[in-house]
Amino acid sequence: MTTATPRAPLGPMLGHEIANEARRVLRDPAYTAPAIGFPVAFYLLFTFVVPFGRGNPAMAEMLFANYLTFGVIGAMLFGCALPLAQDRDQGVLKLKRTTPQPFGVYVAGKLVAALLLAVAVAAVMSAVAIGAVGLRWSAGQWAAMAAVQLAGALAFGAIGLAIGAWFRDNAAPGVVNLVFLPTAALGGLWFPMSIMPAFVKVMALGLPTFHFGELARAVPSLGDQSLPLSIGGLVAWAVIGVLLAGWGLRRKPY
Repeated sequence: MTTATPRAPLGPMLGHEIANEARRVLRDPAYTAPAIGFPVAFYLLFTFVVPFGRGNPAMAEMLFANYLTFGVIGAMLFGCALPLAQDRDQGVLKLKRTTPQPFGVYVAGKLVAALLLAVAVAAVMSAVAIGAVGLRWSAGQWAAMAAVQLAGALAFGAIGLAIGAWFRDNAAPGVVNLVFLPTAALGGLWFPMSIMPAFVKVMALGLPTFHFGELARAVPSLGDQSLPLSIGGLVAWAVIGVLLAGWGLRRKPY
């Protein structure tokens, strides 16, 4: 006669993992300061200083959508990739696999902690947009933007986990920057796509940053691409991220 091995309820395990990861991410200024400071600084710069942003309400809305998206992407990539790469190199993954905790709880903790950082970015960006820029949206627009940002955050969280699963601790920050900054620029998050060369516009169709940005710009009706194409592009990249993350963790489990 055999007896089942007792296991802690899933809810408390998940709550404990999320709390630990959130403290790890949110208490570290190396994560929080750049994640919040850079998108806010760029947003204010392009809204008040650069000529095409001054005194143009439509452009101010587009810049808010762009730099909010930029900030959420950075929070998810850095918040997922770097802690996972660190845990692999420090032997934490090996330790986790010796415990009764399901590995999915560990992954969920990483995603939710990064999401909390993304929420902090979005809150500060929204406060600046309302207080300093004078952005006035309806409740429906704010709800739509929140839904878009959540969907995009999950997609880029998967991409961040893929980077953390494939690269070591000392390489992951460089890889994240190599993925994040060029694709943000080429995907229309730094400058309007209308002023980009034709070849960049074609290249952008293959970038997740462009599809995420188009969905965000669609909230104030400033997107250029059809919503189904943008949704399909973002979902495709989310699936690619999940597959690469799973492959990387199976290939190098510790």
